[in-house]
Amino acid sequence: MFVLLKHTDNYKGILVIAHIEGKFFQKNMNITNELLKHYFIYHHYSSWTPNPTLSFKPCVYYTEDIFNNNYNITDINNNLIPYIKKINPNFNVNKDNKLFDFICLGRCTPYKKTYETLQLMIFAAKTYEATSFLFLDCSIRHNDYTNKVINLYNTQKDLIKKNIVILTQEDYIDKNYLNDDKLKNTFNMGISYNSIAYLLNTSVTYIHLREGFDEARLIGQALLCGCKIFCSNKLVGHNQIRSKNSLAIIQFDNAFDSISSCINNKYIYDKNIDLMYKGKIQIPIKLKEIYNTHSYNKYLDYDSFYNLCDKILWTLKLPAHYPEYPWVLPPEKNFLIPNSKVFLLSHIITKEQYKQFLNKIFNDIF
Repeated sequence: MFVLLKHTDNYKGILVIAHIEGKFFQKNMNITNELLKHYFIYHHYSSWTPNPTLSFKPCVYYTEDIFNNNYNITDINNNLIPYIKKINPNFNVNKDNKLFDFICLGRCTPYKKTYETLQLMIFAAKTYEATSFLFLDCSIRHNDYTNKVINLYNTQKDLIKKNIVILTQEDYIDKNYLNDDKLKNTFNMGISYNSIAYLLNTSVTYIHLREGFDEARLIGQALLCGCKIFCSNKLVGHNQIRSKNSLAIIQFDNAFDSISSCINNKYIYDKNIDLMYKGKIQIPIKLKEIYNTHSYNKYLDYDSFYNLCDKILWTLKLPAHYPEYPWVLPPEKNFLIPNSKVFLLSHIITKEQYKQFLNKIFNDIF
């Protein structure tokens, strides 16, 4: 749940419900109808919404400005190398070039094809001496699968392991690898946006093996940081950049057969990516649309409306992944991330949360 604009006595506010939250509003229409007197309700892939036409594009198209390719690679490497050496003391380092030929950050699950991703990194290390970084988010528990991935890495020869850095979410948190507090609440998978931007900037290609629908945040973040994307032609999503035949996207039918063309692809940053994914470009466009749709000009000039709207961290707030709301469940109660050390989700998925949300909203109203 995201309060984009608070209501006043003069005009309605704007709420955004995330993909699994709509059922609460659908089951409680008396409360929903009361809420609609004070708020326009938009949705971000909600299963139900009072007005399906009031919607947002996937959150990846409003990506924060920290994800850019203007970083100094040598400076980043100087910051990262001490930590990389803690994780893998024998890792091959060239601090004047990008550290990693391939990178993948994500949940360690079968549907994300984490095991196959590591297999591909091992193949690239054996065949091309390519270097890789793999971050395993284990907050959604698949213990047997995670162990299978880690065991695959541990059984490799030292010659291969020196080209691959593998880091689990638990190690990152417990040992403070890459830890920083520069951007509060900008966490995805338990790793800060600042650290993700650093890692992506010192990587050449982002591997995304998942098939089917996935408008993944990390694809947009990686593109903005100058990475190429190596993805399946069975991926559904990111159609705008894919339809432009951009050299930033290398699609495959078989990843192992296509990885050489990915390595040999000489890519210069495609500036169309800024227009597609940067929040500082897309957020004003969306807010202008909302302003005109609901005739806010009767109550506010556009600059005042714009300044009152919450424009911070849409990539986390639209999908309800922002951790600082009062209705966020503690990890032991959140079935989506049981026993996790990280507060990732602010989806309203229980009656208790719904009551907390309503109390806040209606207290604001009345």
